[in-house]
Amino acid sequence: MLGRALFIGGLAIGSLAAMADAKAQRAPATPREHVEIERSPLLFYLAKGEPNACGAGCAEWIAAEGQFDSGAAERFRDFLKHVSGRTLPIYFHSPGGLTDNGLAIGRMLRERGMTAGVARTIPEGCIGKSAAACRALKRSGAPLMARWRGINAGCNSSCVYALIGAKVRHVPPGARVGVHASKVPYIGEWERLFANAQLASFNLELRNYIHEMGMNDDLYAVIQKVPFEQVHILSRNEIAHFRIDASSFQETPWTVVEASPTERASAIKLFTHANGPRQDEFRSGLVRLSCGEPLQINVRYERELGLDRSGPPKTGSTTWAAVSLVAGPVGLSFPHRGPISKVELVDVGRVTDARTTSASFDFFDKAASHPTIDILETDSALELGSAPRAFKLSTLGLSTALDSLRKSCGTHPPVGRYVPRDNRKRTLRF
Repeated sequence: MLGRALFIGGLAIGSLAAMADAKAQRAPATPREHVEIERSPLLFYLAKGEPNACGAGCAEWIAAEGQFDSGAAERFRDFLKHVSGRTLPIYFHSPGGLTDNGLAIGRMLRERGMTAGVARTIPEGCIGKSAAACRALKRSGAPLMARWRGINAGCNSSCVYALIGAKVRHVPPGARVGVHASKVPYIGEWERLFANAQLASFNLELRNYIHEMGMNDDLYAVIQKVPFEQVHILSRNEIAHFRIDASSFQETPWTVVEASPTERASAIKLFTHANGPRQDEFRSGLVRLSCGEPLQINVRYERELGLDRSGPPKTGSTTWAAVSLVAGPVGLSFPHRGPISKVELVDVGRVTDARTTSASFDFFDKAASHPTIDILETDSALELGSAPRAFKLSTLGLSTALDSLRKSCGTHPPVGRYVPRDNRKRTLRF
């Protein structure tokens, strides 16, 4: 989980310290939290990927990562001058920082009608390099060939204020948005006397800002309920309800999870879709491809179950559903029964059921030649006569993922189908 750094910045903290220490004729001290923020300032750089890397028609974006430090807004203003005349989205991966800079960047995004989202940017030139070498590359000012990754990206605290300032907002499945209340860091008794007044002033500004940006006012109420020392990760339902991203369907490209000393490479796709009579209940699904028997791929499909008002299904039980995967003339069916377990695909506390089968590489090569793959679901035997739910999943990135699987599967001994050892709560790590 990303850090929980959220502070009110730029509210005369330095000048108050100077007044308190004037008699001692010494420089004002700096709150420890500010020192930590300034050590990892927010970096902006131009990233380039494959066609549609960051969405339909999007191959270039502005990467923003690090903490919202005291100079972040001014650097962003200067950065925009260098890309003036171009319409580029910005993608954040940040634990937070000084809130005045978050608000300032958010207002710049709104003024320019920009799109913003949550995603990690992985420059090709950073792979295998030290952290210091990677930072130098990002600060070089040159456009960087990079990979766009929404899965496991995060935007917390003041980053959220920048995000909601954008005209269009994109929170892909697997990305996390975290909020909590603010605080004013202070050094001594003199500053403490002014902290409550400063905090009240900022909270009023924040409430007005949230309303000004067209967010649901409930977002402010949720922020204030979460203590500064904690963080609340917004559920997909909350992200839509607060109008941060109300898209009825979202998906990630096929994403390669690189091989490690203990695990072979796999390829995953996450997607989220609206359900319910009012289309206001969101569920997520996952397709994972991994090494199976020679020339075979293990295919695992996991889906969140609905929010039953009488209580969630019990783990360890099973569900019945007809689930199939169709790409053009070829299709693949999953077993009708699947175990229920707690797996945090996207939201905390949801339960899922899972199905596993296998298919040949040839099947997925044919599937990759089509623009989409359909997932068809029928939840019970009583629904067999009705049309199944259908989700069209893009094949973007599938060919590249299959190439990676071939290399990984060819250098390791074959294994059988993946079966969970138990039904205890599991959190997916990608």
